[in-house]
Amino acid sequence: MIGSLDLQLNLKKRTYWQWRDWKIRYAIASPPAGDSPTPLLFLHGFGGSIEHWQYNTMALGRHRATYALDLLGFGESEKPPENYSIALWVEQAYDFWRTFLDRPVVLVGNSMGSAISLMLARTHPEMVRGVSLVGLPDLAALNWARPEWIESLSEPIEERVLRPLLQQTFAFLLRQPSVIRQWAKSLCANPMPFTEELVVSIIKPTQTPECFRAWSSVVLAMTRPNFMPELAEILPEIDRPVLWLSGRQDAVLPPKLDDRLFQKCSNLTRITLDNAGHYLHYERSSEVNQTIANWIESWEETGPFKLDSALNAA
Repeated sequence: MIGSLDLQLNLKKRTYWQWRDWKIRYAIASPPAGDSPTPLLFLHGFGGSIEHWQYNTMALGRHRATYALDLLGFGESEKPPENYSIALWVEQAYDFWRTFLDRPVVLVGNSMGSAISLMLARTHPEMVRGVSLVGLPDLAALNWARPEWIESLSEPIEERVLRPLLQQTFAFLLRQPSVIRQWAKSLCANPMPFTEELVVSIIKPTQTPECFRAWSSVVLAMTRPNFMPELAEILPEIDRPVLWLSGRQDAVLPPKLDDRLFQKCSNLTRITLDNAGHYLHYERSSEVNQTIANWIESWEETGPFKLDSALNAA
């Protein structure tokens, strides 16, 4: 059975790639020679990095090529004060795929990375054989919660007032390890899998002014209209196998809020794990790894776009 591996067996190769004007970090775990099933590409969520997949990449990489990418603005990739959007990260991931893989992959995303994965499957179906969503946010819902007083601000005022305020807030909070520890703990359903490695992987990339500026840009962008289409619009357009994993104790994305979307994708398998939170791939890594492996095996032999009947049994 696939399970968690010692941290020393994490991704074998970590290096950098020049994308446009920015330095991007990525990592590769290679399978045994001669083994060439569908590769995996891991995309983290907000505040994440390739380290957040440390219990998943090598375990699943025993059997297939496995790649993980630090999205622009996060991890050890550059953090410019850019106009961030799902579309920008989709372009980054697609260009990475064309540069290093150029064959269909299974996308594995967590939280915001799940949303990016769905958009990749929608806009670049030629690169995707399947999509595994480990926690799925409806980022378009953030627009509904945008206060009217912010809506009334002109963009220049918003940039001059809100962005500096967000930068100051992030600078204050992220310089306090105790705050980050509490945040990380809130992402897990129980303290057992919570490790100092997880804390360090969150703290390390945040201790620079570049991070404060980048994260404030991301948060501001998330509340703007058209940051991302609603999931109810996207899911019916995905014609690839989709695995939707969620933690029953996820305080960030409560599973009950997702029920309205369940029937929107005919190729979707939905699994909810007990005693699991927002970082279920971290705290329930062995079960998540095995579930992803079994799901891929259930349809991989039937061709890139044809579903096995077992996929729709859930």
